[in-house]
Amino acid sequence: MNYYKTITKQTLAHLGVTKPYRGIEYIVSSMWYIAAHEDNFTPITKILYPAVAKIHNVSRESIESGIRDIIDLIWSNETHAEYRCLVFPDLDKKPTNSEFLLALYQYINKINAKTSDMSFHCPLVGGKCQFS
Repeated sequence: MNYYKTITKQTLAHLGVTKPYRGIEYIVSSMWYIAAHEDNFTPITKILYPAVAKIHNVSRESIESGIRDIIDLIWSNETHAEYRCLVFPDLDKKPTNSEFLLALYQYINKINAKTSDMSFHCPLVGGKCQFS
């Protein structure tokens, strides 16, 4: 599961989330939870949020708010819009928390399935981005 922590943090950093926002760790834990419970993590307000809140010893409202803060930051940052389109090609407007988490999880799994060296073409740098 360390893979999910590494790739989630690196993907968020490429999306412009570089400061230590509390929502980052909530999203990382959400990716772990979704990976372990792919068939049963929705509705997120009843299943995912309480599970992640227990891990971090906070309320489910804190989880929801922390994730929403990250989404707001990503969608307000036009500097990383091209990378956002790469990660979330089907999201043409700011997503709900559920849509965001599911799309991020699908993106992470797509990277894992397509590349063994964790590299892919990145439009921001015009070449390969390497995840270590």
